[in-house]
Amino acid sequence: MITPRSGIQTREMPMGAPGRSALRHLHLADLCEILELDEGPAAPAEADHRGDWADELIPDVGLAPTRRRGRFNATIGPGSLLESVAEVALAAGCGDPGVAVAISKSAWDRARNDQSRTNLPSAEAVRQRFGLAWRGILELALTDRSQRTKLLGQWDGSHFAGWGPTGPEEALRAVRAVAIRIGHAPAPFEYDEVARAMEAESGRRRTGRPLLLPRSVYVVNEFKSWSAALQEAGLEPRPGHPRSARVAPLVETLDQFIEEVGFLPNSAYFLEWCRRRDIPTARLVGGWGGVVAGVRRLRAARGAATPEHATRPKDLPPLPNPVPRVRRMAFRHSREAIIASLRRYGELHLPPGAMPRQKHYLAACQEDPKLIWPSAMTGHGRFHDLCLEAGIE
Repeated sequence: MITPRSGIQTREMPMGAPGRSALRHLHLADLCEILELDEGPAAPAEADHRGDWADELIPDVGLAPTRRRGRFNATIGPGSLLESVAEVALAAGCGDPGVAVAISKSAWDRARNDQSRTNLPSAEAVRQRFGLAWRGILELALTDRSQRTKLLGQWDGSHFAGWGPTGPEEALRAVRAVAIRIGHAPAPFEYDEVARAMEAESGRRRTGRPLLLPRSVYVVNEFKSWSAALQEAGLEPRPGHPRSARVAPLVETLDQFIEEVGFLPNSAYFLEWCRRRDIPTARLVGGWGGVVAGVRRLRAARGAATPEHATRPKDLPPLPNPVPRVRRMAFRHSREAIIASLRRYGELHLPPGAMPRQKHYLAACQEDPKLIWPSAMTGHGRFHDLCLEAGIE
């Protein structure tokens, strides 16, 4: 759609995103055209009205956008607020979720007053806080608490819908802008969080239209992989974590043992010898006889001799002194440490009033070395449940 004044193309949000279909969004390519930039973030902004937009794209803006001051800065968290919205709506709908999801704002406000829950904001204040249509607020509130962020993601029209033939190039521009903002090629979760922050910042401008940027799922869908998209954007991906060393099969380890000491041990001696030498061993499956038979075949194939019989226990030499062990497994954090990490995340990184998301937490882990990575939380419960226990949702 072309507006008469500016001649700038805008995009309507898909109808599947409640409450956002009436908003017009500015593409990054349009922004670059307005600012007369080549790739947008790398060039300086000269005109006075461009300064605010230039701030969108510079690297010194953190994960969490600056919070807008105003009457919607409620002290109640978003999860608890939605729970209260659901309780009032269900009471007004006589416990029927089908009726509750369709009540009007005025009916909800009356029910709130009838239930003496005037500590809750009005329906319109709740709607503005979440930036959704009232029907979307009710649907979100009546959804299981652990599924709400997933539902919000499904409503996000920036994943696939409506980008058209210029979508891939706009996606590359957005990836470059995010890379300049954070100072390195982003991982997918970093890209999504910074893109959200840029959209949130642009939405607070008093003039102009808010940005709408494609998400990483769209980028991967268009370029088949995230690495391919980075390469197309002219960015060098960050080196990944080093892979753990491969644990050799027991047959190979026993072969090296015989080469070093010259005799065939029993299983107890061999495994204790490996432990003291800090040599990782695979699990013994199928019995020790199968390992010995395997090592005989391996050594025979290269022409090496293998002792015919295992050395008797009383003839085995003393075991070596233990050497310092090198930690190979990820450190197992206690539940208390994980809860403390999530609380730190809530205090220092989570925007006030925002719902915690695992992608946002991952991005915060990149910045804050004191946070525990989600991979270390395995076995302690779901991320959402741990956030509830930490009191940040």
